[in-house]
Amino acid sequence: MKGKIRFFGIIAMFVIITFSLVNCGSDNEGEDWETKGDIETNGTLTINGIPVKYNEKYIDGLTLMENNPSYHAYDKIYYNGINYEQSKGIINNGTVTLKVWSVYDDGKYKSFNESGKTLTFRFYIFDSEGSVSTGSGDVTATFTNGKGSGTFIERQLY
Repeated sequence: MKGKIRFFGIIAMFVIITFSLVNCGSDNEGEDWETKGDIETNGTLTINGIPVKYNEKYIDGLTLMENNPSYHAYDKIYYNGINYEQSKGIINNGTVTLKVWSVYDDGKYKSFNESGKTLTFRFYIFDSEGSVSTGSGDVTATFTNGKGSGTFIERQLY
């Protein structure tokens, strides 16, 4: 008899502990966590007038403002669950179209879809995806529904 009471007591404790853990929830409830994968955006920026010497080179850029939000231009951004991985665009025949994201103080990339906003970006050009920049320039564009275009103005690199 004592064995049965002890056995049911252990089972009861196990059930209570299990339900307590299941109902506890997460410390992150209510936070806006992103899921792994490509970060989508409606924003695009087409850049024209890039010198021929930069054809087949890589390019990325960001706005010169230090406001919240800032704006970044890449070919794509992937979130691996811990960090963002940005892929540069490739210049072809003096042009490239990059995607544009808004980046807020929380460090998260958000879709860009604004109209009537004029932004100046600083772009850097690279020989390969992970190399040191070999050129730079500025592009100013006014956006409509997240879409904009502008002409590349080459700058002294450093």
